[in-house]
Amino acid sequence: MKSVGRLIPGKHQLMPPRSMGQNRALAGCQRGLGAVHQCRQLLEFHCGQVGQGGAHRAGIAAHGFQPRLDDGHRIAAIGVAESGYAYIAESPRQRLLAQMLAYQIDGDLSRIGSAEDFNERLNASPALRSELGELAHVLHDSAVIALEPVPGLESTPLSLHASYSRREILTALGIHTETARPAYREGVVPLGEEQMELLFVTLDKRQGFHAAIAYHDYAISAEKFHWQSQNSAGPDTKAGKRYLESPANGWTFQLFIRNDRGSPYRACGPVTRESWSGDRPLNITWRLEKPLSPALFRDFSVLRDS
Repeated sequence: MKSVGRLIPGKHQLMPPRSMGQNRALAGCQRGLGAVHQCRQLLEFHCGQVGQGGAHRAGIAAHGFQPRLDDGHRIAAIGVAESGYAYIAESPRQRLLAQMLAYQIDGDLSRIGSAEDFNERLNASPALRSELGELAHVLHDSAVIALEPVPGLESTPLSLHASYSRREILTALGIHTETARPAYREGVVPLGEEQMELLFVTLDKRQGFHAAIAYHDYAISAEKFHWQSQNSAGPDTKAGKRYLESPANGWTFQLFIRNDRGSPYRACGPVTRESWSGDRPLNITWRLEKPLSPALFRDFSVLRDS
């Protein structure tokens, strides 16, 4: 089998010249996010067939696949789907990007496998591979965010302020692997060996919860974020001490924020505790190492509904 060209993070060197058919597809997708939604509709039927012998399953949207416009690393990774050959990762980073793509599309946590396994399943569904290739071109031409590594996570493909699903983040950090996909339902994921905790914040919790608890997390400014812990966390609890005794205790915290349950998370980078109050739950003001952009501050602040 032939190897596809190099996948270089931050550069779009996987993209061959578009065919006439791909140009026609792109011409019909010229309105920003509308282009992505059109491509998702094209993909929806085919995704359910991958690995199922043509049997109908929930489509790509139901799996939570959310193509986005802002991360060139994953835009390039989607390009592997265009090739009719087996993709061979030429570095651990490339392999991780391909694994992130596989688990972004495979929303079912019970499905595990390597990037090579995913590529074989694509080989069994040429239609899906073709549609993913068209999507890659749309995303490539629409990318809007300059890539900057997330401070503290430079060894991963994650980019500051880019959009990700939870499973992409967990894959990028080596929590989801080709042999295991443990379920994490809580809003915090402490990694004891690294002494790092991932804070997954959903701003609007009205979906499935009482409206009274909808807005306890919000950006105070571009540099400060108010966060409410889980109800079980207090100054005398293990979790509470992790927060309140940091950074002297060696623990670091990475903040990922989304507007609601239907939105992707934004990688907002490391935060340090500035002040706190309360008990079960704790109210903590975090200082962001990298300020939010004006647009993200508005989206994440109390101004978002105005």
